[in-house]
Amino acid sequence: MSHKRPIDSSSGTSRGRKIEGFEDLDVWVRCRELANFICEICEDGKLDRNRALQHQMLRASVSVVSNLGEGFNRRPVRERIQFFNVARGSVGELRAQSYLAADRKYVTIADSAKLMDLTTHCGRLLGGLLRYMDTVVGATKSFTSYSQGRSGRVSEIRASFEETEDEVSVDFDIEGYLAFLASEESN
Repeated sequence: MSHKRPIDSSSGTSRGRKIEGFEDLDVWVRCRELANFICEICEDGKLDRNRALQHQMLRASVSVVSNLGEGFNRRPVRERIQFFNVARGSVGELRAQSYLAADRKYVTIADSAKLMDLTTHCGRLLGGLLRYMDTVVGATKSFTSYSQGRSGRVSEIRASFEETEDEVSVDFDIEGYLAFLASEESN
């Protein structure tokens, strides 16, 4: 059973089509293409000279499509995002391993170029999917932490952070935290 979907390279989220399963995500289709290309390279014996690298590339490529599939079926949304982030990390891992394979001449120049194109494209699609997921969850994340000190008193400490591509800004209730610490020291 083959799930072949047309690939829309501008999006990882299959704009304009109803998404019923992870197989409908353009990003999954492209990552599957990457995983199959890795399998082809390994089956051709091109990486036989370095079995450790060969096996690690196979594991990373399987990790990408597996984490997309598992993440798609996870609830709540934050868990879904976690799996998509792992998939993106595995694409980065594959990109780094592709450089090593090319440096050691385990792959041809053409295969190396295709690996770089696929890993770059999959990374961008995953980045787009994660940016979209951030809009679902909200760009600003906040939480309240409850800390219990030695005295048994419970203190509420609030913090929030906003993450962009270039930086993370943190708003932390430092006065509340310092007051909590001071009261703990006096007990």
